[in-house]
Amino acid sequence: MSQQEKPWQPGPKDLPFTTHLINPHGDRHLGFNDNDGRFYRLWQHKSPQPLHTGDAILLRPSDVDQIIQFSML
Repeated sequence: MSQQEKPWQPGPKDLPFTTHLINPHGDRHLGFNDNDGRFYRLWQHKSPQPLHTGDAILLRPSDVDQIIQFSML
């Protein structure tokens, strides 16, 4: 999770799931896969990385309410 990345803003083709938390700073983007009930870290040049809900919260503590809400649905 502590990997450095160049800021980027994903476009429609970069968003593989129906629910996304896009960081306005251009990093630490998250997607939520409704089919498996799991969060994924979205990278510009890599496949989405599966995360446990606790890791998603640590990655985006400012969005803890939304992360918990999505994971409970």
